[in-house]
Amino acid sequence: TDVLGTKTDVSVDSNGYISSSVTENGLVFLMDGGEGYSNGTATMKNQVDGTTQSAVNNDGSASNAAVSTAQKKFGNSSHFLGNSASGSNSNYFTFAGSSNFNFGTADFGIDCWLRQNTGSGEFAFLGMGASNSTDGNFWIRTNEWNANRFRFTAFASGSDSATVSMYTGTNVVPDTTWTHVAVQRNGSSIRLFINGVSQSTTDSGSQSVQIGNSTSPFYVGASQYNAGAGWNGYIDSLRIYKGVYKYWEDFTPDSSQPSAGSTNATGTAIQAANAVA
Repeated sequence: TDVLGTKTDVSVDSNGYISSSVTENGLVFLMDGGEGYSNGTATMKNQVDGTTQSAVNNDGSASNAAVSTAQKKFGNSSHFLGNSASGSNSNYFTFAGSSNFNFGTADFGIDCWLRQNTGSGEFAFLGMGASNSTDGNFWIRTNEWNANRFRFTAFASGSDSATVSMYTGTNVVPDTTWTHVAVQRNGSSIRLFINGVSQSTTDSGSQSVQIGNSTSPFYVGASQYNAGAGWNGYIDSLRIYKGVYKYWEDFTPDSSQPSAGSTNATGTAIQAANAVA
């Protein structure tokens, strides 16, 4: 247990994969790019609770989503989501609905590293449920057809109209380049960050609405809202926080593989009780 109250119990499984039981304030999901798994292993692991999921394809065919050593931001690997350049199919990982993803109207933080392949469509790298099935369903994506703008959208039950929609302006997520992205809510405000810089966004709706829920499936690499709009590229070092936000002012993204309890961002990195500067 460190001075910030973060407790980490570490073990190594038969694959040599390091797993941990962590209690970093608010951390509910941690994916490190499949470190310890062999190249091509179609598995994603949440290091917080040890849950693993196999890759699937929305059209029923064999999925090519897997751990990849071809590209990585840190360590030896990342997760490849092998979707088409036009967004016509989705290879992804899906985790069962959980209270961990029910942010309600409270603070939350989501951040990860992305490397997008060249394409033409809209590509979701995170999503929760279909738009009109349950309050708080959301998806986070880039719009290739709209200059790779970074976008966050959430929905209310019974409606395909977004309760909140935000997208960036001139600053975008470029192709074939590792880029850090973050969505953070503090009180009644949400901010989008690209490479640690808070973005000017075009907004609609209320940013204090219900986000997430306990029943809808959680997708990494796609969205149930649009099953054919899966992520076309790689994802590494995904972290999700419930009840707290990680960043609020501009910051310097991690320069090494984040671990549970890492607080090595610079600038003003606020994480509720784990505030660091």
